Amino acid sequence: APLVQSQLAGTGAFAAVDLLDALGATPSLAQLRQYHAALVWLHSYAGRYSFPSKSGMGDVLADYWDAGGGVVLANAANTASQVQGRFAADGYAIIDGTAPWSNPPASLGPVVEPQSPLLRDVTQLSTGYADGSTGAVINGGRAVAYWTDGRPLVVARERDCRTMVQLNMFPVSANDIYNWWVGDGVALMRNALLYSTCACCSAGLSACDPCAAGTYRPGSDSLCSPCSAGSFATGSGWTACTLCAAGTYGTGSGSSACTACAAGAYGTGSGSSACTAC
Repeated sequence: APLVQSQLAGTGAFAAVDLLDALGATPSLAQLRQYHAALVWLHSYAGRYSFPSKSGMGDVLADYWDAGGGVVLANAANTASQVQGRFAADGYAIIDGTAPWSNPPASLGPVVEPQSPLLRDVTQLSTGYADGSTGAVINGGRAVAYWTDGRPLVVARERDCRTMVQLNMFPVSANDIYNWWVGDGVALMRNALLYSTCACCSAGLSACDPCAAGTYRPGSDSLCSPCSAGSFATGSGWTACTLCAAGTYGTGSGSSACTACAAGAYGTGSGSSACTAC
């Protein structure tokens, strides 16, 4: 736990990173409300560790989320055998914690939402012991990225105009325990904590970050979308793309500018994805 604390503090993204030991007693809502977000995990190898009140832990985490706190569950706190109470009963969990557990070697696999702020600075992650749930995404969650063995790695959801995140990974790295993760795990945990505190963003924003040039966000969708061929967005924060003017074209999606037709070619109208030879 101290290593995870120091790694997160070292990102410079947080004013303070404190440890709360939940093995001796369930944290109170007053304790949790001192913080913007909480990363909750548990080493439950061979049943060695357990929260003293699994229903109490689930109740206080649900209360904390309702009060505006960000909650990021990671292994093994995201199992139904550890966090119960309101968190499980009222649909806060977004990975099925009742499914079997497995721990094969695995790496960062298919990425569903490459533009997600949850994956900022995350390009590699691997472990010889990918301890985690085999459960499916539930309660309106969506998989942002998977492990190479097909299990969800990062799951997110918008609920009541707030964001929620679960990480199907153990936060401790191989720097502390042999055969755990190596790569960009700290960036992933940092992103999850920051993302968990976001509220619904206005148009033109994706998880409270401006859409990049070449992309747009018209409303309440969770991600920015690339401009279609024949259109463009020159700057950040656009809520719609602009059609390329006559005499210009945009060859593919995600364009930040249109290209003038070459000599000997023309474009007759707006929104062209190619020019026509004379």
